[in-house]
Amino acid sequence: MDSQSPKKFQLFPYLPFELREMIWKAAIRPQERGAQFFTFSNSSDCVLASLAVLASDTLTAKTPNLTISLDDDNVSSYMIDSGLWNACSESRMILQKEVAKRRWFGQDSRTGHFTSGSGLDRYLTYSPRDDLICFQHQDLKKLLEWEWNEVYSVPPFLREYHANVALEYDQRWQYFFPEGLPVVPYRNRKTMQGILFRACHKVAAGKLWLIDYRVQPKANIPKEKQSVPDLTFHANGKRFVSVDDETMWDFQGSTCQAFARRLDAAIQFYASFTAFGIPDLLWRAPGRVGILACIE
Repeated sequence: MDSQSPKKFQLFPYLPFELREMIWKAAIRPQERGAQFFTFSNSSDCVLASLAVLASDTLTAKTPNLTISLDDDNVSSYMIDSGLWNACSESRMILQKEVAKRRWFGQDSRTGHFTSGSGLDRYLTYSPRDDLICFQHQDLKKLLEWEWNEVYSVPPFLREYHANVALEYDQRWQYFFPEGLPVVPYRNRKTMQGILFRACHKVAAGKLWLIDYRVQPKANIPKEKQSVPDLTFHANGKRFVSVDDETMWDFQGSTCQAFARRLDAAIQFYASFTAFGIPDLLWRAPGRVGILACIE
């Protein structure tokens, strides 16, 4: 293509509204389960143009900043149509109507307002019940600084039960949780095991997932014998699929499946042991722990 070619279609405003509406709708994120990545940052990072920080009046001085990356490597599905909120009043109107229509058909959604260091406003929408909320392993300590169930600490954007929450698996966790119910409970430990255990309860997930990028489908299995994943979360150019039948997957030396079983056992042991004590963590314990593979 000629380097002098215009990057914008200058005649777009002169197209019939019906055609413009079709184009705007084609740019909206498909109505399917999405994968949404968030992270936490310090106040000094908020001036970076590559980060956008959640704008909220409910944050306390000690609350970490919830941020999203504006770099091209952010595969979150909220990036697919987030630009439509700012493109023009027409695109915003059509996107708002689509979000309202999906809510009417049972897909609840939340819209958050983020601002970047360059002053650019960025809006994004996700569904707490359908989407996968993803955090990185370096965010664990920051997760514990959030009071997820305190009105004045958690913005409305995240003040919701999440059906699916994921952490990116760290191979250094492979020997964690060797006992289901140790003498010193995991929740009381100041080690990384304790931090991870408490964070798993903090996020109030129906199911906790571990994302392992090393896990891939086995290449020698015929297509007709491949099993269909129970759950698939779509990202921008990637899919995060549930690892249901382990015989269908090549773990390439990963220890995530053994770790997931031990973590799940530790959570269930703790829940059953404290069932009559009604501890503050019990009702937020994730139902189960599963593994997600990333397919490009």
